[in-house]
Amino acid sequence: MSTLAVLRDFKTNMIAFLDELIEQFPEEAPFVIARIFIKDRIPAETVMTNFIREVMPYKQYIIRRDDTFFLNHDLPGVTQHDQGATLSHLRTIWRSSRLDTEDKEIIWQWISLFIKLAEKYQIILRSST
Repeated sequence: MSTLAVLRDFKTNMIAFLDELIEQFPEEAPFVIARIFIKDRIPAETVMTNFIREVMPYKQYIIRRDDTFFLNHDLPGVTQHDQGATLSHLRTIWRSSRLDTEDKEIIWQWISLFIKLAEKYQIILRSST
């Protein structure tokens, strides 16, 4: 698998994840904005790089399903300077009573998938140098 294929999978899955969030929370404009930016405005490599830099250091929180991750950290999606289209709004939703245990587990599964794709991307990058 090439880095381009992993980036394509990452972007496709990130959009699918956002689509699920939008379906569940249609009134939450930040998810729609993040989807637009990730789909049409921000290169997949930028989204991946931001994810690696800002989420991968917390991989153990994700593996352990430690809520501290969502309570204290943001999912970058895109950077702050890209007109604020981050996934930080997920923290607000996580803190509310709007997600049940099953909803949270599904989100953990999505983030775990993104971790696996990011790891695969890093392995391919290292092996090509």
